[in-house]
Amino acid sequence: MILALAEKHISLTKTGSNYVGACPICGGGKNKDAFTVNVAKDFVNCYSCGFNADPVRFLRQIEGKTCPEAHRELGITCERVECPVWDKCSRGRGERTDQPAAPDPAQQRPTGPVIHQADTPAEKWQQKAAALVEHAHQQLLTSSLQLDYLAGRGLPREAVEKYRLGYLPEDYYRQRSAWGLPEEISEKTNKPKKLWLPQGIVIPWADPAGSGAIHRIRIRKQNLRDAKDPRYHWLPGSGNDIICLNPTAKAHVIVESDLDGLLIDWLAGDLVATVPLGSCSTRPKATAFESLQQSRRILVALDFDKPQWNEQKQRMVAPGAEACGWWSKTFPDTWKRWPVPDGKDPGEAFQAGIDLHQWVRDGLPPALRVEIKAPVVTTREETVTKTVAPDAGNDHSASLYSASAQGEVQEQQQASVAVVKIGTHQLHITDDKPTWEKLGKQGKTAYSINELQRMLDTVGTAGEYADHAKELLLCIKDEFSDGGYIEKTVKLGK
Repeated sequence: MILALAEKHISLTKTGSNYVGACPICGGGKNKDAFTVNVAKDFVNCYSCGFNADPVRFLRQIEGKTCPEAHRELGITCERVECPVWDKCSRGRGERTDQPAAPDPAQQRPTGPVIHQADTPAEKWQQKAAALVEHAHQQLLTSSLQLDYLAGRGLPREAVEKYRLGYLPEDYYRQRSAWGLPEEISEKTNKPKKLWLPQGIVIPWADPAGSGAIHRIRIRKQNLRDAKDPRYHWLPGSGNDIICLNPTAKAHVIVESDLDGLLIDWLAGDLVATVPLGSCSTRPKATAFESLQQSRRILVALDFDKPQWNEQKQRMVAPGAEACGWWSKTFPDTWKRWPVPDGKDPGEAFQAGIDLHQWVRDGLPPALRVEIKAPVVTTREETVTKTVAPDAGNDHSASLYSASAQGEVQEQQQASVAVVKIGTHQLHITDDKPTWEKLGKQGKTAYSINELQRMLDTVGTAGEYADHAKELLLCIKDEFSDGGYIEKTVKLGK
């Protein structure tokens, strides 16, 4: 296959079992036979400039074809499941035909995005992955240098332990069959490949379904081979789901890198869910998409790249900014472009001294900025207050959480008062009507629990009034309650 492609561009001479000629990239320099076509391996290599390619890459590099076009011309299906667009590519799963039949006018074309289910790794792989994660985690806990590196990126030891981050102090090679992976033959040695585990930070992701099994492992490589070598290594056999941290939250932040996702979750997980895509062109799959559909605000914080010239598109391109188009079309009412104020991503912003918690908070509508302070009991000594966290299994259910995400703010064994702070303004919330009346007589702003929920539901649709939250809240209270105590929730707005 590769021989026929190469012969279209250069003259070749047979030498033993191979063919040689001038490289179509560099010409071969002084050695006009530096370009070798290995027919047995279906591979080409130039010993002068280093260009090497299989048939797909040859068509892409030499003839300028796109990846799907190259696969289509060769009549093959792409098996690179780690590719960020593999599941939606016409040469990936093969779910779309190359020559689609004429559409049936009686059938309407889907108007929304096509969302795929994720692939789950094999049980054998999950077992090996769990052992690797534990080993790497222990290695990291004993490496002060790597712990300092992560702390400098905003992830202290407590975060390392929470997310089970790890470290491989050197490259490891394992038998692919031991991990349940199919055999692959090396183009260079013509021998079976081994599973490569590069030196670097190990970032495990658990099964989004909650089984606790390892779903995916990515390794942030410590050393790169060259400028084009990708920083993150997707461990073969991993599942391809897009992870959503804290999926029950009512707002989301979309970032690219895994470590940036963990950073936002660590610093602002009390406010938002975080979705690290791995690449700006990656799209969420069914699990994350379901959470995003319930979101009241989606802050798209893809890398703020400087525009660069794209030869194929013949124009300047900024991948992070261009990728926002999908988010604006898919979530037109809730998406918001929200690049960091300094640097290209949250990691750089943190190192520049940006308060990422405040940055996230500034991007949220007023109803999602509510902070719950320690409850204050009434003057009656027998009053006991029991605070109910948003989710007993959620690590972020400490002192701060979104009141608008909850049907109730407090559960009281007897009458009690919670203090809610929005900016410098304090609201007092109670489920007891006499207490509510007493607070009003004292000149304090008092709400019933249901009154607050009704108010927050409406404020959540007010978006652009974020800078006038105090005035808006007071107006809504006057508008809804008419000075009376509201005991039943009446849904307003969307």
